[in-house]
Amino acid sequence: MSRKLDPRIRAALTQKQEWKKFLARRTALNTQVIDGEITGDERDVLLRQEFAYAYEALKQPLPVQCQTRGADEPPAVDTKPEPEASPARSSNDAREILRWVYEHLGDTEAQLAKLKPPSPGALAHLLELRASPDLKRDFYNTVYPKLLPSRSELNRAERMNDDGRTTLELIGRVAEACRRAAVSQASAKDAGAKP
Repeated sequence: MSRKLDPRIRAALTQKQEWKKFLARRTALNTQVIDGEITGDERDVLLRQEFAYAYEALKQPLPVQCQTRGADEPPAVDTKPEPEASPARSSNDAREILRWVYEHLGDTEAQLAKLKPPSPGALAHLLELRASPDLKRDFYNTVYPKLLPSRSELNRAERMNDDGRTTLELIGRVAEACRRAAVSQASAKDAGAKP
């Protein structure tokens, strides 16, 4: 499917042990889409018809918690409402949101229930990563390294890092210049006062 599959559908398919059957059928239909035999919308309609019971799961609320489980175990579906998400501060916060996801990957179910995610998408991403070892591996291999500062960012930060030495040196030089100026003025007055 062109968009990400809702976790409730996957949970329903896994519960009936038809997840692999669904993936095989979706792959076959995707091949037909690529070959131009059907459209993407027709593929979606066919999947909805063939796996109607799974799409009925969309009427249930999204799961808030996700248990750490084996690959063959169905995902836990929790009917509690989603926790309120605080709005993301700006579109530049994508790195912060991904860092938030990274920081909470190992949280327990109790800790997850208390979370205030930065956005609804962050919580959904966290739950998907916790549910799929493959997605988690891809996150660690491709996304997380991009969160780390680049060499140029580190160099820029190092150049901007001021431990006070430069400032103290400048203050010392200004104070010395002021002292010399005062001495020079006093000497000039003394020299002008003598006949």
